[in-house]
Amino acid sequence: MFAIHNWTLTENDGESKVSVEESLEGIFAKLLKNMLNKNLEKGMQNWLYLLKHECEK
Repeated sequence: MFAIHNWTLTENDGESKVSVEESLEGIFAKLLKNMLNKNLEKGMQNWLYLLKHECEK
């Protein structure tokens, strides 16, 4: 499986915005598509929480 994760951080009026794009390719991505999609939002929320935590140290 081949995965690409693009994180874009931008600043607007003193606030930060994080945009995430993800792309998965390969046989496992096709076979596990439903499972991966179910967990995608939960995983992104976890990564955003960790990013916020590190930024606020």
